[in-house]
Amino acid sequence: MPTELSIGFVGPQNLHPLDIPSSTFTQISGINDAGQSVGISTDDMQRHGFLLHNGVIAIRRGPGVFQDACALDIDDHGQIVGSYF
Repeated sequence: MPTELSIGFVGPQNLHPLDIPSSTFTQISGINDAGQSVGISTDDMQRHGFLLHNGVIAIRRGPGVFQDACALDIDDHGQIVGSYF
């Protein structure tokens, strides 16, 4: 069980904590002009990609047997680039 937690922050001018339930690590890796953010969240078992839009968090997992996923960036049309393994 981890003894430290890492929480991401949303800005740019004011920092707001981004606390994903059951996550031990959260990192925002991309944000577009509409304010949609993507990133990586880790729990005790695996990594998940996530999309944050209007205060709602959507967790993205890899397809099929691929369980770990990372959302790396998002463009102004809402298209997400990432990886899974």
